[in-house]
Amino acid sequence: MEEDTNSGSVTGRKLFILWLVFFCYLLLGGLIFNVLEKQNEDEQREIARLVKHSFLNNYTCLDSEALEELIDSLLVIQSNGVDPRGNATSPSKWDFTSSLFFSGTVVTTIGYGKITPASRSGQQFCICYALIGIPLCGFVLAALGERIKNRSLKFKEHCQKRFKKADVFYMAMICISGFFIFFLIPSVVFSYFEGWSYHISFYYTFITLSTIGFGDYVAGSNSDKNYNVFYRIAIYVWILFGLVYFILLLGHVSDLLSSAGKKVKRKTLSIRGVKQKHKKNENRQPTRQTNEEISDVEEMSLQQINESNLKTEAEINNSESDVEVKSEKLPEQEYDAEMEMVI
Repeated sequence: MEEDTNSGSVTGRKLFILWLVFFCYLLLGGLIFNVLEKQNEDEQREIARLVKHSFLNNYTCLDSEALEELIDSLLVIQSNGVDPRGNATSPSKWDFTSSLFFSGTVVTTIGYGKITPASRSGQQFCICYALIGIPLCGFVLAALGERIKNRSLKFKEHCQKRFKKADVFYMAMICISGFFIFFLIPSVVFSYFEGWSYHISFYYTFITLSTIGFGDYVAGSNSDKNYNVFYRIAIYVWILFGLVYFILLLGHVSDLLSSAGKKVKRKTLSIRGVKQKHKKNENRQPTRQTNEEISDVEEMSLQQINESNLKTEAEINNSESDVEVKSEKLPEQEYDAEMEMVI
């Protein structure tokens, strides 16, 4: 009963193991990213140094300090959401479609960071907008996910009627179909419209639908291209349905892991039960031996008592027979004595 009540709770030992695994996973990620990206960063720094050196050699009227000040000012302008390239007639990043796309990234918690509100009023409104929009978006995604889940469960029931291993077939169909609809096909579309490689496009789809949202690549944000309004709307619809699919996929994976964990727990409990029974049997064996020895001693004592009782009964019978014989002889002796007195 104690195991059933405490099975759903997380003990201190389990929590410590989870934190240890999570911390080791972070250390592993930091080590691998350090090895993979540090060399590339050093190469890019060397390229930047060579570019600045060649620029100063071509334009001798500038010194290195003036060039560094120019670069710093351009980086500040870029951090405020303005592309320093081009001129004042360049397309705005805060037109209606871009602002609509930004509001979608706020409520879905993707947060690319490609464009951010720089004004104080815009930052304050962003806070209020996110406080209401994030729960509202979560409610809408949950409702949409529940409807899609019900449809998928009907498909699962249909699979159970036709296939023996319906769960495996069901998960395989969900993974394969979702992989094609939300990852492979959109990667081809983004590669065509954005001019990215297929690797970059697939990387963008995963980073977006997992809500990581680094912002290094954002579809529909290239200022050198004039995007169609329907293209940006299609991107946002893809994000919404892709988030629902990703949530459902994570839910199914967590269900599989929990069921596998329950099976492992049952096996371990059964193994523990067998071991405990074996230990109990081992502990009962000496007690059985002592009980057998005690029963043997009792039987021996009972046999001895019975033998002694038989001996005493025999002695009593012998004494009684002697008394009877003596009692028979006494009257004869008294009669003879009386006859002698008469004579």
